[in-house]
Amino acid sequence: MKIISVVGYSNTGKTTLIECMIRALKSRGYRVGTIKKIHCGDYEIDKPGKDTYRHKAAGADMVTAYSPHSTDIMIQKSIDIRKVIELYDVDYLFLEGPFHLVYPTIVTAAAYEDIEPFFNDKILFVSGVISESIENYQKYRILNANRDMEHIIKLLENV
Repeated sequence: MKIISVVGYSNTGKTTLIECMIRALKSRGYRVGTIKKIHCGDYEIDKPGKDTYRHKAAGADMVTAYSPHSTDIMIQKSIDIRKVIELYDVDYLFLEGPFHLVYPTIVTAAAYEDIEPFFNDKILFVSGVISESIENYQKYRILNANRDMEHIIKLLENV
């Protein structure tokens, strides 16, 4: 499994880039997974009034919504991200957001100054809003999710 970290500030193109990479990889027959870092502490995937919400509200430590097409497991504590990664059986796994793990990294940015805080020696390329106006950052190409997807996929396949 190839694990790729996608980092950058909000509204710089992380999710858009990941959507484009998922579509391109899926069209080539790859299996793709994602893990999204949620920064707000009160985030809830469940909805008030639904049965699973009621189970959790009653005190269940773990709730699973199971259907013929989907299995959603909700655990009422944070789990080490490495253990979550072990659950994945895919060809590519994209980590959206800073997990502070060392994997090949794509940085999304809106401007030059957005890149430096996320800079590391594992950078594959830079992308995001900045790709509409700038082509290079230091020795790295700045790739556009729409215009440069073939090049992006080649880079991912060579990770």
